[in-house]
Amino acid sequence: MFSISRSQSIALTLFTAGVLLAAPVLATPVGVTVVVENRAPAGGTWLSPVWIGFHSGTFDIYDTGAAASGALESLAEDGEATGLNNLFDQGVPGGARDLLASGGEIPPLAPGQSVSRTFVLDTANPAHRYLSWASMVLPSNDAFIAPDDPAGHRVFDNGGNFLGGFINVAGSEVLDAGTEVNDEVPAHTAFFGQETPDSGDEQGGVVQSHAGFLPPGSGGILDDPDFAMADFTVPGYQMLSITLYRSDTLVPAGNVSGTWSLGESPYLVQGDITVPAGESLDLEPGVVVHVEDGHQIRVLGNLTAVGQEAAPILFSGPASGQSWRGLLIEGETAAADLEHCIVENANLAWNYEEGGGINCLDGSLELRHSLIRNNDSFLGGAGVFARNADLVISDCDIGNNHTGGTNSATGGGIFTENCQVEIADSRIHDNQVITSNSFGATNSRGGGLALLNATGSVERCIIDGNYITHSGTATESAGAGVYINGGGPTLRGNTIEGNVANYNNPRGGGIHVQGYSVQLVNNIVTGNTGSGIWFGPSSLNTIQYNDVWDNSPANFSGPDAPGGVGVISQTNANGDPCDDFFNISLDPRFVNAAGGDFHLEAASPCIDAGDPAGPQDPDGTVADIGALYFAQELSAVPGGDRDSGTRLMLRAGPAPMTTRSAISFSLPRASHVKLTVYDIRGRAVRTLLDANRPAGSGQVVFDGRDESGQHLPSGVYLYRMQAAGQQRTNKLSIVR
Repeated sequence: MFSISRSQSIALTLFTAGVLLAAPVLATPVGVTVVVENRAPAGGTWLSPVWIGFHSGTFDIYDTGAAASGALESLAEDGEATGLNNLFDQGVPGGARDLLASGGEIPPLAPGQSVSRTFVLDTANPAHRYLSWASMVLPSNDAFIAPDDPAGHRVFDNGGNFLGGFINVAGSEVLDAGTEVNDEVPAHTAFFGQETPDSGDEQGGVVQSHAGFLPPGSGGILDDPDFAMADFTVPGYQMLSITLYRSDTLVPAGNVSGTWSLGESPYLVQGDITVPAGESLDLEPGVVVHVEDGHQIRVLGNLTAVGQEAAPILFSGPASGQSWRGLLIEGETAAADLEHCIVENANLAWNYEEGGGINCLDGSLELRHSLIRNNDSFLGGAGVFARNADLVISDCDIGNNHTGGTNSATGGGIFTENCQVEIADSRIHDNQVITSNSFGATNSRGGGLALLNATGSVERCIIDGNYITHSGTATESAGAGVYINGGGPTLRGNTIEGNVANYNNPRGGGIHVQGYSVQLVNNIVTGNTGSGIWFGPSSLNTIQYNDVWDNSPANFSGPDAPGGVGVISQTNANGDPCDDFFNISLDPRFVNAAGGDFHLEAASPCIDAGDPAGPQDPDGTVADIGALYFAQELSAVPGGDRDSGTRLMLRAGPAPMTTRSAISFSLPRASHVKLTVYDIRGRAVRTLLDANRPAGSGQVVFDGRDESGQHLPSGVYLYRMQAAGQQRTNKLSIVR
């Protein structure tokens, strides 16, 4: 949204980014590059990030003479495309869309600026045959551009032939959404000083041709030197051009190595390909790799795919049918380094195999800031499968992966066996293991994470909403959240919530423990079905400083639970009842668990209730229990003169944030104010404010970017204000 002055660097980054929708089976995949350019003269109009959608010719953004939809109102007034995305997703199954932003600190397109994006489209898919676009004209109250005929710009003919094309949008085609009075008052006008979105006066009109800005001398937009040439009603004024051209690289079966560049993307893999031992394949940020049905990328050497927050690398295939068979890293010298990657739509269930999106056998895999989603397996490890490997996963999202066969299956999100693992700061959620066999035994284990004979650690992860079930005789559903069998892994500071082990003989909705020297420390285990923690044959395990609460049918169960676990016998340092091992069973008091916000409220009994001998929280206090610690207020700044009876107030909303959050504060007196954002390790990533401010309320909008303008990855951050002799620190999560 365009909610503050253009002079502020964070003013124009408040967009919900578009995403490429997963397409149906691609009969004939091709790469189509779309180039959009702001054709306005210097000193002319800017454009919000341009929304692009490929569809069947029926997606109508507006009707002239009719009232604008809520989705169009948001785009025309605030440059916000979320509503348009939602309408498109509901109305165009199998379509493709994206939001083309500048990529710089200011996402809108300046006069003369261009940006491109490459889509993988299907020549035979009717949902890819037509093109539409939409963008807000800046500055304005509610001016926008979009095509009036949804079938006016065809991309492929009925025979699948690419038509290409060049589209030019003139100033005479600018439209007025009719939702906000065109008063050009800075407080009401995006990119012209507006402080709050949707703050103009409602008009209640209809979509029609725009009459133009107020004339010079009226104190409006055209009187601003930055927009002296922004009169789009002048004959010959150009707004936008859109160019489409084919751009793809066909990759046949065989060996591959070298560099896959963004300029040659997308890479359409038409057969099984292999990176040979001793050789390397490097992928540049933004590269798209589309693997056709039944084929696989095998790595015997080295694969390096390091993307960027704004330019992730995509590994994908058809979203239905047999699909592709994932990445396979195989051999003791094989290694893969993936960062800011998306791996989706792999399917090994067709061939009754184990493994899914990423499979690592005997090699090493490092996975950072990546999204592993919508992958399928028959036997286990639908998201990530690792055996006899070194596995590092950090700051990742492993979700909506599915394992299901007719016998036993293990690991919906992640499966590891005989591995050294380091899994941290990640979310493992909504994965499933479902088995079915009417004539014999079936076992479903490890809905989120399965650790078999594993060593290493799982720390600061949120493991939630995973599900396991089965049918048959002499069966079990074990470890819907985490399944541990053998080895001695450490689970420290995780939140394991809302996982379900269904059907008969459930053994651990939260955690199934069957091993030796397993350490469970500082974890929240709550709201799980099938018991919180189930203990099988095991010994020498450490179960301490956890909060195990409200699990069904019991918090602790199994034949070999350590003596005294869960039996209240004393109080902890906070004065709360606990067992001999300082485990408590109290409501952790999440901010909003139903909404996915697992931060602790200020009154949570988990604050400072962790292991006092272990690592401290970043705020220097005793560790909290759970994945997301509560940042406590720090003392007054040394040398400060804190006013008696007055306090510096600081808060943010929405929290967690996706694209932006407004940080509000109240100063007890006029003061120099410094507001800084830190990552969870205490490193400063962005200074939002460093200036003198008067007493009273103020607000700064945080766009989720660092000092260089790059999007910060999903995770927990601290925002700290120093002012009026005081210092306040709070937490804020970014969820991409």
